[in-house]
Amino acid sequence: MTRTMKPKPATPPAFTAPAIPPADVLGRLAALKTTSAPALKQQWRALFGTEPPPYNRRFLESRLAYRIQELAYAV
Repeated sequence: MTRTMKPKPATPPAFTAPAIPPADVLGRLAALKTTSAPALKQQWRALFGTEPPPYNRRFLESRLAYRIQELAYAV
């Protein structure tokens, strides 16, 4: 009696967040207030690598602002 191994599901590639130059931070933070909700959700996907949560716009703005600074200034 032989045992057959099930193939392992393919793992998705690891997410790598884009590098943000520190000189761009202020402009990007200021632009969050006037950016449309669909564009904020697209930024979320680009910066976090996941679907945005179904929370209000203010939450998305604050978390995106934190993430932009984190990516720009993190050591």
